[in-house]
Amino acid sequence: MNTKQILEKLPSRAVIILQGVPGAGKSTFVDALADYLGNPVTEDVQVCSADHYFVDEKTGDYIFNRHLLGQAHAACFENFQYFVSKKGSKRPLYVVVDNTNTTEKEIKKYVDEANKHGWDIVTITFNVDAEIAAKRNIHGVPLEKVKEMDERIKDCKLPKGTTRLFLEE
Repeated sequence: MNTKQILEKLPSRAVIILQGVPGAGKSTFVDALADYLGNPVTEDVQVCSADHYFVDEKTGDYIFNRHLLGQAHAACFENFQYFVSKKGSKRPLYVVVDNTNTTEKEIKKYVDEANKHGWDIVTITFNVDAEIAAKRNIHGVPLEKVKEMDERIKDCKLPKGTTRLFLEE
């Protein structure tokens, strides 16, 4: 499926778990979702990403520190818990998990939390050539690491309770 086909298949309110290597197009998909709903929709689409932890609040620069990756993922999950637990008119239409999500273990805690709060859950798996993704990823992840992540995604079985859609490049 392409982006437009996936957007048209989404439930009216859902948790969307993005699964893809760096450079696969996950952030571009988030932009397309916002455009599809009619920008600006910051309250309707909430994005939870470990990458947000590494953005300098003053300059907006992305400064990655692998030693803080555990803290970044913890902060991402905390934000996710906050958004999926909202009720009524304050509840967003979509809560997007914009991480690589290469294994079932990484995805399961989001699925469990979303289920606890009654959300529909869609996992979008990005099928993109690892070499192309490695060239365009903005995080400087080397090709060998991108290939390793790609293999984990191919082997990943999703936890029960999520619908998987494949986005083809």
